[in-house]
Amino acid sequence: MCDSSVFNKKRNDKVKEICKYCKQARKNRALLNYKYDTLKFRMNIIQVLIIILSTMITFLEAVSSHYDFNPITFNIATITMSTMIAFTMAIYRFFRIEENKENIKQSLENHVFIINKLHKIIHEMENFNFICHENNDESNYPLWEKLENNFDGEIFDNYISIKEKFDTIFSFKDSIYYKQKYKRDFLELTFTNKEIDMVDKYKEVKHNEFISRINGCLYYLLCCSDRENVDYSSFMKKAENGELSKFSSSHDIKGIRSSANLTTDTDKCNVVSNNIEFSIV
Repeated sequence: MCDSSVFNKKRNDKVKEICKYCKQARKNRALLNYKYDTLKFRMNIIQVLIIILSTMITFLEAVSSHYDFNPITFNIATITMSTMIAFTMAIYRFFRIEENKENIKQSLENHVFIINKLHKIIHEMENFNFICHENNDESNYPLWEKLENNFDGEIFDNYISIKEKFDTIFSFKDSIYYKQKYKRDFLELTFTNKEIDMVDKYKEVKHNEFISRINGCLYYLLCCSDRENVDYSSFMKKAENGELSKFSSSHDIKGIRSSANLTTDTDKCNVVSNNIEFSIV
């Protein structure tokens, strides 16, 4: 193979395909985080309840040696709390909360592993320098085939295995419930990233216009509170309306997402190869 245009098209299609898998893995990792946090919260509630009941039993037994309680009432109270502890532990074991939490934690670690693997193979494909000598029809295409086989073999097998584990953890109802949360948080994250881009784009404007300061005696009286506040809403409103002027044109970075490196779960998979950009949203 010595046609660079055919090779470039093939490479771009392959990178686009891997980006799609990477995006799916990122979304699955976010859903796993939601479920992990939910199980962790339930575990904390159960453990705190057991601690409180155990402490109350210990307290009553310690106080009973100094005060005269009705024996029947005292026994009923301690037996009731002991029964509640046993009942709570039985429910805890029945729903296998600890086991499910550990499975989700392991699946999260696997998703982090496969996402980094996919990023690595994307980087190698993007930076692959295709060399072909038309005279003797020699090229380094076998090295590219080795990269493709690496993805189609070990990496893709790992991806499928991790996805199978994810599918066993999530039921259909769980998937719907946590995707509802994901879409709201994803929208909020998208807006936040856009605002970060605007702040970076207009960071050379005069700051005094958007800082309100406390003057006079209040400046000394309010020593424990913030004496300066940034008028964030006014800044963003003027930035969106294009009313902010920049000192240097070097900060005019339209189309560049400076905050893309700040996110690991939901940022775009932007692949630029041979002046062709693919954005997998």
